[in-house]
Amino acid sequence: MTKKKTTTQEHKPKYSLGQKLFTITYHKGKPENIFEVKVQRRTKIEQRHEFMTGENKNKIFVSFDYFCSTPDGSRTYFEAELIPSFQQAANKFAEAFLVQRPL
Repeated sequence: MTKKKTTTQEHKPKYSLGQKLFTITYHKGKPENIFEVKVQRRTKIEQRHEFMTGENKNKIFVSFDYFCSTPDGSRTYFEAELIPSFQQAANKFAEAFLVQRPL
């Protein structure tokens, strides 16, 4: 019995070393502040999800996390927590405060 070959789903890092990005801090589920951070190092994370079936069963999923300098020190962020421009960060920040009025 031969073991199926594991394939890696290609995923390239979104952000480069030294790049300035933005992140939002939250308090009690609401956005509190927007900070500028700078990428110092990134780490590649490879995971195989055992619960997957079908064509994804033998794939390795790749993601990245980023170690960034912040105004109050340094911290590691997942790719989804980082925003490439201040305008995009401001829009995401404002979304939480927009009120939809009934028609």
